[in-house]
Amino acid sequence: MNELPVAPKPLPMQVADYIRDLIIHDRLKPGERIRERAIAETLNVSRTPLRDALKILAMERLVDLLPNRGAVVVQSSDQEIADMLTVYTELEAL
Repeated sequence: MNELPVAPKPLPMQVADYIRDLIIHDRLKPGERIRERAIAETLNVSRTPLRDALKILAMERLVDLLPNRGAVVVQSSDQEIADMLTVYTELEAL
């Protein structure tokens, strides 16, 4: 049986996955400013895919993008976080 190759995720999505993991595992705390330069250096990526990743996370309501201030981890209730994790789990299962 021929299996189709799986295309790799675009770089901004990979970076978003990394930052999402930091948020979910509480390594980035609610209200904490996301240090773009440090994450870009850690992942060895330019700031362009990092900023695209932050836009993805803003659409997911995990970060707030503040003009001239950067990105900040949102302060969500425990129920909101549980609901988001349920949705992510179901989407990843597809």
